[in-house]
Amino acid sequence: MRSILFDITLPVSTRTTTTGGSVKRTVLTLVSAFLLASPVVAQADPGSCTATPGSGSASNAGTATCPAHAGDFWFRVAVDCYDAYPSGLRFIGVGYGPWKWAGGDTTTTSSVPCNGAVPGSGVAFNGRLEVR
Repeated sequence: MRSILFDITLPVSTRTTTTGGSVKRTVLTLVSAFLLASPVVAQADPGSCTATPGSGSASNAGTATCPAHAGDFWFRVAVDCYDAYPSGLRFIGVGYGPWKWAGGDTTTTSSVPCNGAVPGSGVAFNGRLEVR
C-alpha cells in the first residue's frame, strides 16, 4: 500500500526561493511534517480486553481489564451475583463496575464486588465486558 505522502500533487510553482530550495519541495515537506505530527486515531479493539470470572469459574468480584491504548471506547464489567448464605446459591442481581475509558496510556480496570448477606458470602459468575 502506498503512502499518501507520495501521492500528493500540489499545484505549486517550482520556482527557486531565495534559499535555493524549491517552493514545491518546501510545501511538501510542511505537509509531510503536519501529517506525521498529527495524532493517530485509535482503533477500538475490545478483543484485547479481558473479563473475569470466566465461564465455569467463580469469584467474589468481577473485573474487566483493557491494556493501554486499547481504543477509543468506554467499557465496564458486568457479573451475575449470587449469595451463598445460609446454603446453596441464590441469585441477587447483576453487578456493574464503573465505566472506564480504554484509550489511556496505562492498563485500565473496572471492578465490582458481589456482596452477600454476610461478609464473604457473595459469589460472582459469568464476568463479561460491556462496551459503549
